[in-house]
Amino acid sequence: MMGERIAKYLASCGVASRRKSEAIVEDGRVTLNGLTVVDLSTKVMPGDAVSLDGKPVKPKGGFIYIMLNKPRGYLTSVTDDRGRDTVMSLVDAKDHRVFPVGRLDLDSEGLILLTDDGDLAYRLMHPGKNVDKTYYVSLSNPLKEENLHLLRIGIMLEDAMTAPAQVELMHPSGLILRITIHEGRKRQVKRMIEAAGSKVLSLKRVAMGTLKLGGLKTGEWRYLTEEEKRELGVTHE
Repeated sequence: MMGERIAKYLASCGVASRRKSEAIVEDGRVTLNGLTVVDLSTKVMPGDAVSLDGKPVKPKGGFIYIMLNKPRGYLTSVTDDRGRDTVMSLVDAKDHRVFPVGRLDLDSEGLILLTDDGDLAYRLMHPGKNVDKTYYVSLSNPLKEENLHLLRIGIMLEDAMTAPAQVELMHPSGLILRITIHEGRKRQVKRMIEAAGSKVLSLKRVAMGTLKLGGLKTGEWRYLTEEEKRELGVTHE
């Protein structure tokens, strides 16, 4: 057996996403067979002992995948140093160390995936994977057709031009849009709408990749079905 790179091993144990696991290794928090590891090319072989901050890290018997319809007022994080409510208080992870895949702002709602599968999190959030994310957006005022066109071809934000978005009017008033993007910049949809000449009153994510929120009510959660996991490319548990 060829072994598994240290960050991928940590991710498969549910420690964090692969990218965050790489940072954890580089911070010198991981030991392999009693020796501190900082080289990301280091491989874990069968029988090796891996520890994080002095505590043993071992693969779980299986991963879990939870879909949550996040309400407003909850942080998309595992913990908060200011004591605010996080999405973790809304789900029962059965002692698995799940974490949210991606984020929604405090005042946004909708689909959040929580899992301890670091490989899947990496694939869903890596910029190069171009995973679509779809939102229903309520606007303060309707946008002119030329400004909707800017969203569809790419609009300039303060940091860079956005990739083209799919934009569809969902109400004759022009005050409700369905918008799909595959980038993941901070507050991106809100910034795009502001650059186009309006403001977001409410934002709800209704789809991410092949996952669809469907009829899941605000604040409710459920485990993914076997079909949903297959569509996400989950081949291990």
